Amino acid sequence: MKIAVGVLRRLIKEAAIDTIRRSKSDRVSNRSSMLGVKNKDVNVTAGDKIANKIEPEIVDMIKTAYEPIGGHPKVQNPGDLSSEYPNWVVADIDDDPEPDVAIVGRHSGPGMKLGASGTDGTSAAKAYMMKLKKKLFIGGGWWGEVSGAPAHIAINKLGIPYVDNEEKVRQLLGADKEITWHGEHPQGQFKGVNGWYSRDIGGHSHAKIIIGEV
Repeated sequence: MKIAVGVLRRLIKEAAIDTIRRSKSDRVSNRSSMLGVKNKDVNVTAGDKIANKIEPEIVDMIKTAYEPIGGHPKVQNPGDLSSEYPNWVVADIDDDPEPDVAIVGRHSGPGMKLGASGTDGTSAAKAYMMKLKKKLFIGGGWWGEVSGAPAHIAINKLGIPYVDNEEKVRQLLGADKEITWHGEHPQGQFKGVNGWYSRDIGGHSHAKIIIGEV
């Protein structure tokens, strides 16, 4: 089937105009984000220009996420975040300019150790968080201590590997962290998952396990 030259030119022109419009729309959308881009993971370091703008937002998400368990022991105010956990992975996935997902940590041992995480509470942000954790903890160089529901999600739902070797656990945590090794969960939870230990945090003993490819 032959297409008249005039028709072909019109189709090419319309396609070019549509591409320009979409490009402009993307640029406007990205400018409306405090991160400068939407729907992408952004690595931020404390002290960066972006970090200074979004730190209060990240702290609010972390405080909300940890409120049911009495709050995060190390993150209460914006300054706490920068000093304790200077490395952040954040994302803006909705129409407003604020970040909606955040995972924060610091360099420790063989990679980046998880310090805290939080979302804006929406189902979309929670789903994005699950994908981000899987990406970071499986081949992404991140590791961390988890327990309870976060451990269940990481191990049973996301398939993130865990450390079941006592010597390796002690090496990762460092000599200054005193632990009691259990292997199996001390309360009989997580059948078949060996790698549990207890350590004192804030005057209370907590059962933990290390997740991540380390």
